[in-house]
Amino acid sequence: MKKIKRYNYSNYEIWVSHDLVDYIEALEIMQDCVTRIAKNLAKPTLWLLQHQEVYTAGRLTGENDFPPHLSDKIISIDRGGKLTYHGPGQLVGYAIIPLKNEKRDIRTFIQGLECYILNILQEAGIQEAQACREKVGIWVKNINNRTQSEKIASIGIKVRNWITSHGFALNIAPQLEKFDVIVPCGLANAKVTSIKNFNPSIKESYVIDSALKHAHNFLSRFI
Repeated sequence: MKKIKRYNYSNYEIWVSHDLVDYIEALEIMQDCVTRIAKNLAKPTLWLLQHQEVYTAGRLTGENDFPPHLSDKIISIDRGGKLTYHGPGQLVGYAIIPLKNEKRDIRTFIQGLECYILNILQEAGIQEAQACREKVGIWVKNINNRTQSEKIASIGIKVRNWITSHGFALNIAPQLEKFDVIVPCGLANAKVTSIKNFNPSIKESYVIDSALKHAHNFLSRFI
């Protein structure tokens, strides 16, 4: 993996990887960061990246959720949630943050991630996106059928010893058909969409720059 660009601020760091990152390699780097933060050897960190193609299964994934033809291509991990897909065109954000004192509220932390994603979407021209408690993640109305909602971002975190890890995945312009072979996040009949479907002219770099800009408001809520 090529070098991570690190933005070092007084109270936290933001990392940005513009090249595709292997999922297993990212997990190792993230876990090392968690360990260093636990020892007060590193600052809270938000890492923005994109992955090479991979399917991952969170802790809530059941045996029946695994498509037989993909069983050898799915990586089981310890975040929340069920099956999902990561790949080019999808912005992934790993939030590695020690929650201290009055900040130790997982629901509030998830709400912070939701607000962060909604701010990025609003700047991309998507004003009507909403967080959904029951189905988890960020949803938008189908362009052609306003009675249907489609998932544009997923959230799956881990909290251990009050240090968060993993985070969110926001669809900028991934190959949406890659989701068709799984039940995304365990939600039968759920459809996924992307920013590109709503704003065909948007540039991927614009969304990443927006995520970097709004990251400061998100991080300041918990540090």
